[in-house]
Order: sequence, then structure tokens, then C-alpha cells
Amino acid sequence: MELKTLVQGKDELDAGKAVEYIEGCEGARLVLIYSSLKNEFINLDYVEKLIENLKTDFIGARVAASVTNQGYNENAISYAILCGDIEHRIYHTKTDYENPHKTAEKIIPELKGYTNCLAYSANYIKENIHVDNIFQQVQKQHPNLQINGGITAPPPIVFDKNGIYEDSIILAALKNKKTDFYIDCGFKLREDSEKYTITKADEKGIKEINHKPAIAEYSRMTHTQPYMMKTVFNISSRLDWAKMTGALSKSNPILQEAIQNIYTNILGKESKTGIVNMMFSQPGENTLIPNNIIPEGSQVKWTATTPQKQLAVYDRFTEKHLKARGVIADDCCIRAFWFNHQLDKMAEKLMKLEYPYIFNHMNSELGTKTPYTHQKENILHGGTLKALVFK
Repeated sequence: MELKTLVQGKDELDAGKAVEYIEGCEGARLVLIYSSLKNEFINLDYVEKLIENLKTDFIGARVAASVTNQGYNENAISYAILCGDIEHRIYHTKTDYENPHKTAEKIIPELKGYTNCLAYSANYIKENIHVDNIFQQVQKQHPNLQINGGITAPPPIVFDKNGIYEDSIILAALKNKKTDFYIDCGFKLREDSEKYTITKADEKGIKEINHKPAIAEYSRMTHTQPYMMKTVFNISSRLDWAKMTGALSKSNPILQEAIQNIYTNILGKESKTGIVNMMFSQPGENTLIPNNIIPEGSQVKWTATTPQKQLAVYDRFTEKHLKARGVIADDCCIRAFWFNHQLDKMAEKLMKLEYPYIFNHMNSELGTKTPYTHQKENILHGGTLKALVFK
């Protein structure tokens, strides 16, 4: 298997040239397309041209930004072209948020016999918990299937050669045993933190913390009123929400305090994957909605990080994977906020890699270590870097 990449910035967009390049790649079998174009009209027009003209199988998703061998770009189309003897299949389905089990039942038989699954979900953050539910069920039925992917940036869409989809999950299943999975987050649990117990919860959210109504207790713990939580999370419906979060935190003292409380003072719990499972949460109707399923009985603590520890995520990755054939990674789009938007330093660290790579900034990341032997282990996380490394 060989990975090739192509990037077209906003000033050099040409779907025809992209199609010509891809069709000219010897042995091209599958193309992964990531769009961070800010102009939605231009983006949809470009994708429609690909649907009309690109013969090679492809799937695509909207991302907040991408980092490639050419550097950081938040207004471009990036391509990962998989070449060689790769057996694959593409599948997409509408997501039933009211009945995640129904969606999982559709996906499970489509993945039988495959080793890897690149998966992207077009949904807003408030629906993440349902997507985590879906992929927990999928992973339970396919414990050795390595899932990689993420939640698309807003406005959330995914696409393939048959169309553009909202509120949908798109999959590219592969048979390729020569891969590694990498996961990191840059956070740790604070040793001096008080422990809080999730005393009542289900797969739709948290009802009680320490036997108290969850929203009121979480509001007290984070010193943030529920209406302000909703204001901050509403920003996440914007394509540029990571950058907007940083700008607002500097310009408005009230929003600055709320953003700091929500995105810096974060609860988390221990994970069997070795990372901290970050509990990003927003208020719903009498329910606190975390980014993924937090089971009843879980104990959570405050987490800690620094800009240096967030940037060190890339140091650890490059040190471990200096020699590879290619990388497709999904990275938390809010990480730049945690390392003070030092994007040049991030890109500089990744430039140590001499093989093709794409690090996509997603709204949350999909995947966990396999085999999947831990019941109820989360598949979807926030604040992580997850990478599919081709050996």
C-alpha cells in the first residue's frame, strides 16, 4: 500500500486538475477527501464536480483544518490517495439519534471480514453521545476491527460518489493488516482533585452527580451558568469555532471566563486505553449531555494540561513513528486553543516526518485500541489525537 497526498488551497482550487492527478496515480484504489473550505457555496460546487467526474472510489468529510507535508491549512481541500492492492468497500447510512441501536444494526454486517474502518459522522456536538453509542455496539461485534475517524466540522456533511449527506455516517472498510493505531491526549488527572461520582446516568446523558441534579451541580462545579454553557457550545456550530473560541476568550471578559471554565477546567475519568477520557458537557433538557457515554457509577476528577504538554503530543508521535509509509490522523480541533494557537510550532514538529501524512482537525475523534475486550469502553473521545499509521 502506498499513500499519496494532494492539497489545493482556496486560491488554487481546480477539481479537474485534482481528478486528473488522482486518475494518473498508478494503482489508485480509494481517495479520502477532507474539505476545510470556508465558503460553503464553493465547497458544495467543488464536491459536486468530484461526484460527477472522479471515477476512483472516494469518501469525504468536512474538517476544521488539515496539516500535511505542505504545512497547516484551514481553507483547502486535502486528499489522501490509497494506492496498491487494497480491498475495500464504502457504505453510508442515515443516523437515527433516537434509536442508535437501529443504526448500529445496519452498520455491523457491512464490516464483517475487514481489518480497518475509516469512519466519519456528520452531526453536531450535541449528538456525539449517540454516535459513541453506535460505535460501541459496532466495536463489540467486531472486536478486532480498527476504527479511525471523527466527527465532521460544521456545517456537518459527508459525501461519496453517490451524493452529499447530512446526519449520516460514512465508512470506508479496508483489508490491510499492516497498520498501527496511535492515541494520545496531552491531559492528566489532577492528583489533588476531589472525586465526583456519576450517581445516575444512561446512554442519553447524566442525570445526577453526587446524588444532586447534574446540570445544577456541574454549573456549581464549573462556576458557569447553564445559559452561558449553551452560548459557548452554540459557537461550536460555526466552521471556524476553534479560532472563534480563541478570539472571543480574548475580547469579552464574560465569555472568556465561561470558555476557560468549560474548555480549560475539564473533568475526566481514567480510561483503559491509557488516556484521560475528557468529559466535555453541555446542558440538555434536565440532562447533562457529555461528549460520550459516561456510565453510572463512574468517578471523575479535574484534569490538567499546559501548552507545552499539548504540543508534546506531536513530539511523542513523531518519535515513535519516524519510519512509516504514511499517516491519516484525526486531531481535536480545539487543541490549538490549549497551546495558544502556536500553529507554526505544531506544523514544524510534524515536518520531521518524511512520508506523506494528513492530520485532520475534527470536532471529536473515533477509535480505540483493539482488541475491544472492555465492555462500555468509549469509541468516541474529545481532546485526543488518533492516527492510522501505514507500515
